[in-house]
Amino acid sequence: MERDEFARRLAEATGRLLALTRTYVIDALPEAVTYSLAMGPWVEHVPLGPGELLFAEDAERFRERRSCTAEEMVDLLWRDGLVPLWIDLVVTAALHGHTQVDAEVSPRFVREPRELQGEERPFLIKVRNEPPWVSRAKMHGPLERFPLRWRDDPEAARVVRDPEEGRVSVRRLLLRRLLAAPQTQLSRALVRRYLHERPAADLPWRDEAEQREAIAEAERALAGWSQDGDDEGAR
Repeated sequence: MERDEFARRLAEATGRLLALTRTYVIDALPEAVTYSLAMGPWVEHVPLGPGELLFAEDAERFRERRSCTAEEMVDLLWRDGLVPLWIDLVVTAALHGHTQVDAEVSPRFVREPRELQGEERPFLIKVRNEPPWVSRAKMHGPLERFPLRWRDDPEAARVVRDPEEGRVSVRRLLLRRLLAAPQTQLSRALVRRYLHERPAADLPWRDEAEQREAIAEAERALAGWSQDGDDEGAR
């Protein structure tokens, strides 16, 4: 993989991660990001796959979690065309004008990670589990937003109100989650369905004005999507 492509994928994944996480948490997440890197342990009894390599110096290099910028992350992890097999990204905090993103990195490196389900590997975006008191729909996940650091003080977090409560419907929240999904024809079709199908009784729009706003927001986002994805997201 070329260095510029690796850097582009990092920027794209980070943007989707922030957009997705904002649909789950009530915290304001700054666009400025600091990454915190940790490399997973070697699993010596698992043989290397085709084209996979390990770097012995990584055991010392990543003995402790490392804080870095996007450029520094590329410097650390792009190695003459080799990149980690996977890199999991998750938002963990918003401090001092920066969003902190933890990056869990595979110790195995390859030249071209296999593309699956529309994800631009090696990057995979994640969201931490929601609090136990948040209602959840089987098909849609959490239906309310919650404080990012709710585990620090669960009782206090439980009574914090969402500043967008009453202004953003659950339907629009779920639509924004779809817009942060991998850019495939299936994702595009689901977005269109959310926008234009008659809403179910349990997922109404707040009002017609919100629906118009949501359509405009989605059309702007879809305009930047690739036109050549397929339903499987494979490349």
